[in-house]
This record gives sequence, C-alpha cells and structure tokens, in this order.
Amino acid sequence: RQIFFKMARESAVPYLMAEKWKAIEGGAEIVPGIRAVAAYGHTPGHTAFEITSDGQSLLVWGDIVHSHVIQFSHPEVAIEYDSDAVAAVRTRQALLKDVAAKRELVAGMHLPFPGLGYVVAEGDGKYTWIPVEYQ
Repeated sequence: RQIFFKMARESAVPYLMAEKWKAIEGGAEIVPGIRAVAAYGHTPGHTAFEITSDGQSLLVWGDIVHSHVIQFSHPEVAIEYDSDAVAAVRTRQALLKDVAAKRELVAGMHLPFPGLGYVVAEGDGKYTWIPVEYQ
C-alpha cells in the first residue's frame, strides 16, 4: 500500500506549494449546501459529501460499498483495500442506517449502473440497493 501513499503525497505537493490545500473535518460546510461527512475506514480521512438543495439531499459516499452483492446484506464484511477494516465496517453500518432512515439519495462508486439510488432497510442490519431508473 505504500505506493498509494506515495502517489497521494506527490499529487498533493502542487496544492501545498501554492497554499491551496485546506483540510476539512467531518461536519464542516464547505460551501452553502455542501457538507463534509466523516466516512473513515477505507482510507485515512475518507470523506463523503452531502449536497442539499430545495429540501432534497444527495450523499456522495465514495468507497463505502465495494461489493453491493455482499455488503448490503452483510455490511460487516470488509475488503482487503480498507486501510482500517473495523472503522470501514462501523462507517458502512452507520451510513446505511442513516440514508435508509432518511430515504436519502446516494451516489457512490462500485454500485450498479447508474451508481445512483436508495438504500432500503430489510431488518437485522441488512439492506437492499434500489437504483434510480435511468432515463
């Protein structure tokens, strides 16, 4: 995994040198209507972003789920690429519960096309992914 940290450090250098790098904490409002959501576990500092407008919201959660076939019904399953498997599982369980309860629209990587949809609680800590209809 060291190669990935090296790549991340190298990609940050121009922004640090230009003093254009600003760390953000979970809960911070970046600009009106866009809030950072701590989503730690997959990578150090992994962050989701909640976008709110006209009473509707979308959570762009990044790499919270890697295998939708497994991790919606078994959110306790981590993958090899999670840098902190315990935190990744805890984050996934919390976010799945939250977005299902709020019926919040979700966008993320590794989800069935179109990568946008809803999470539905099935009980016993299990969930189902319902993609939006592509038009």
